[in-house]
Amino acid sequence: MKHAKKRSFDGLAAAFVLTAAIAFMPCIYAPYELFLNNQFEFWMATGDLLLPSVVLFLAVCAVGAAGSFVLRLIGRGALRIGLAAGLALLIGLYIQGNLLVGGLPPLDGTVVDWRAASPERIKSLAVFGGAMIVAVVLSVFLRGKRFVKTVLYASGALTLVLAVTLGTLFVTMGSRYKNNPLADKSGFLKPTTEGEFTYSTDRNLIVLMLDATDETIFAQELANDPELRAEMTGFTQFTDAMSGYPYTELSLPQIFSGNWFENGESERSFTSQSVKYSPFVKKAREQGYRIGLYDDEALQLPAAYHEGLYENQIRVKNRFSSLKGGCITLLRMTCIKYAPWDLKSHGYTAVRYSQKVKSSTTADGRTAEFFDWSLADFYHAVQKDGTVQTTGDKCLRFIQLEGAHVPYQYNKDVEVITTGATYQTNTQACLTTVKAYLKALKAAGVYENSAIAIMSDHGYDYSVGKDEKPDVLKRAHPMLMIKGIGESGELKTSDAAISYEDVAGALSALMDGKGALAAFDGHTAARERRFLAHEWTGQGVLTEYVTTGRADDRDAMRATGRVFTQK
Repeated sequence: MKHAKKRSFDGLAAAFVLTAAIAFMPCIYAPYELFLNNQFEFWMATGDLLLPSVVLFLAVCAVGAAGSFVLRLIGRGALRIGLAAGLALLIGLYIQGNLLVGGLPPLDGTVVDWRAASPERIKSLAVFGGAMIVAVVLSVFLRGKRFVKTVLYASGALTLVLAVTLGTLFVTMGSRYKNNPLADKSGFLKPTTEGEFTYSTDRNLIVLMLDATDETIFAQELANDPELRAEMTGFTQFTDAMSGYPYTELSLPQIFSGNWFENGESERSFTSQSVKYSPFVKKAREQGYRIGLYDDEALQLPAAYHEGLYENQIRVKNRFSSLKGGCITLLRMTCIKYAPWDLKSHGYTAVRYSQKVKSSTTADGRTAEFFDWSLADFYHAVQKDGTVQTTGDKCLRFIQLEGAHVPYQYNKDVEVITTGATYQTNTQACLTTVKAYLKALKAAGVYENSAIAIMSDHGYDYSVGKDEKPDVLKRAHPMLMIKGIGESGELKTSDAAISYEDVAGALSALMDGKGALAAFDGHTAARERRFLAHEWTGQGVLTEYVTTGRADDRDAMRATGRVFTQK
């Protein structure tokens, strides 16, 4: 009887291990690996993913175990067919998620036509089809117990490799982002809308940051908008400004500090120090300004060093509003790498969906109205009568909006459209928003006594096609327009050779009453300028370029041979 009982459960151990391996890869390894490598794209911390991942892992294991029992009751042949199918799925998932990731679109909001012909679709079909053939061949040639043992040991070994890899990644990322604890993001401040539209009747410094808005396209659209040009009294348009970096994460701290990040410290530490000791932020603090920093959380300021310094930045606790929302977010994260090509579109909604199922409360449990960088929200707000309020206190307002950034979704009237939106129409929406904002400042009587910088953090490769890789060297030409306190007259243009390492000092000088050109004080002559190129989320390798030409002359840039890597 004992022998018969043992034989009746023959093969189930392999089935259970295989089920656990299949469950581990998409439910635990995949979402955590994606998160650790892209953690600044998500609001979550590692602990927030724990419960959804465990629940999904156990659910898959339970379903797999029940199915294995049913197949074994049917017969050994049925169970081995199930083992072959499971092995094919395991192999296919592993290859798809670990070896076929070179052609994936970025997570920065770039619109992807998932229905278009793509070699990645063929690769996905080939991988899962090939995995099934391999599994069938193994089941036929190994037969019986040898096939069962092969499945058992292969599944266990693969799971062990992935577990060790994930553990190593935790250690590596935990060391790299020392100021950004992976287990808890509640130690960081989050921007609210407090004071966003409150300005001083005495003196203001206003920085309106329009993300990814390129000077070339902005200038073309501005030339066709006489109404906005008429509104921009006192402004100087700098047509040859050059950013130091191609993406927001390093561009913003350089704008605040004027310093260069060369991988000598963590990005988060560099950002934190850049903001806290920024020349214009420090001066505003010393002179009693009300300081508001409104951004899309790219700054990620540690509460331990910044709490209480800005009127709108508060410590918050984020969590999933429901377990269901957490599980769906996790599955969408998994789809990004591990799903076949035709299912990946569900994964690329993960960041946006996670925001919908996020519940945020202040440290003491209260709710607050948190800032959102939506161009449309800002535009509609400034159009309303009475939105702009005044105070006798001097004010610094640093406001970052989505600008012309992907996804392309606006027409020139800042209406969200489903078809026909382009980089140009997004840029037109920026002009419309700027026009409404300046009118609101003038109506409130705070325009003349304000130093205003309307700028972008970096330029953009607007010529790139849908299936082409953007050229980061074409992102060095940001839009920059500045008006000093009391400056008047028609909109002027300047071809001064501005580097973004000079902007922090210029903003500080504007607070002293200097005009736009005078604020740069000797930094406007033709000179060699520097640009540190890196791929998106690839700050670990910075390649130095210099140019004596214009910022929009990509061919004038030359590599110096200096490369700064993460230490």
